[in-house]
Amino acid sequence: MFRTVSQTLIRYRDSAISTGATGEVHAGDRLPWIADAGGDDNYAPLKAIDWQVHVYGAATPALADACRAKALSLHAFEWRETMGTVGLQRDAFYLLRPDGYIGFAGTSGEVDRLVAYIDNWKIRGRNTPAA
Repeated sequence: MFRTVSQTLIRYRDSAISTGATGEVHAGDRLPWIADAGGDDNYAPLKAIDWQVHVYGAATPALADACRAKALSLHAFEWRETMGTVGLQRDAFYLLRPDGYIGFAGTSGEVDRLVAYIDNWKIRGRNTPAA
């Protein structure tokens, strides 16, 4: 019953707004929940119902700069082996849609692709002033 109601098995991998994959996790998948995220609940930031970026490991300065420039919250979680068991890749980043699904999945060398994706889809963080 939980799986049906929670929609945890729904995927949007073939959607036009889903770009990229890291390890077993693809854009269009729901963000995997981590039972042991270092004392942090990786789903807690999703309460903001806004576009945001998650990193499981270390965020690069380029990623932090891009998130700041685009007014996106950046949430970095210390890497734990349990993260790899659910398909996440160490130091990869995931742009999350307001519904908790992944819009863009990339590695540290793909920050420029992330910025292009954000610009292409005209994504704005909640704190971005209107144009």
